[in-house]
Amino acid sequence: MTFIISTGGGGTGRALSPLDTTHGPEVLYLFDGNLTDSSGNGLNLALTTGTERYSVHGGLKGLQCDDSAGYNRPSNDAALTITGELTIEAVLQYPDTPGLVLQNQVWINFGGASETEADNVLYNVSAVSGQAQIQLFHENGAGVNNALICIDPPPSGDPFHFCLTRASDGITYRIYYDGVLMRTLTASNAPTGGTSGLLYVGWGGGGGQKSEIWISSLKIISSELSAAQVLAEAELVGTV
Repeated sequence: MTFIISTGGGGTGRALSPLDTTHGPEVLYLFDGNLTDSSGNGLNLALTTGTERYSVHGGLKGLQCDDSAGYNRPSNDAALTITGELTIEAVLQYPDTPGLVLQNQVWINFGGASETEADNVLYNVSAVSGQAQIQLFHENGAGVNNALICIDPPPSGDPFHFCLTRASDGITYRIYYDGVLMRTLTASNAPTGGTSGLLYVGWGGGGGQKSEIWISSLKIISSELSAAQVLAEAELVGTV
């Protein structure tokens, strides 16, 4: 296995801390040079194709990918087949100009490839192509799309704490940057199915390009954190 390790400035020079196992995550990927699940649940990622790529910002290693597939869990995991309450946390770094993302950068996706209910996407977060926006996506029924756009530009140039929560109704999403609630979005339908889905992390935009988005300390929790808990997590990382 080949690691391409490069260093990059965090901009502020601040030292950041990785997320930890607070709130009992289903998975916790620190991406500190490997694809190991640090939650204790053993749900390690696997490289699908290409070369593992890491870079360092704010003293933390993070993951990038250099192909359109990235990394995944090779089998369906019941613990990650989440249709209700959900929290996704990560330390991210966008390019200095987020709007220059050339193609949709899907940095986390749980689902399959067919338009069947068993392969439904249950959660998906991506950077919108050519715009400083974030898209959320899930499916219900047999591949019925539910897409939401957060128009609030993510912080650029420096690592930041990203948090997405979904309520027990399956349709109410909240997006936080550095512990601050940016937007509440409501989907038309709650996700269903996904029993054959896989977790994918770090997709590039296709065409063999490296993802512009750097990901560190990715955590998935099968419950909805409160605003106060999200802020505490951001303070733990040190982005606020």
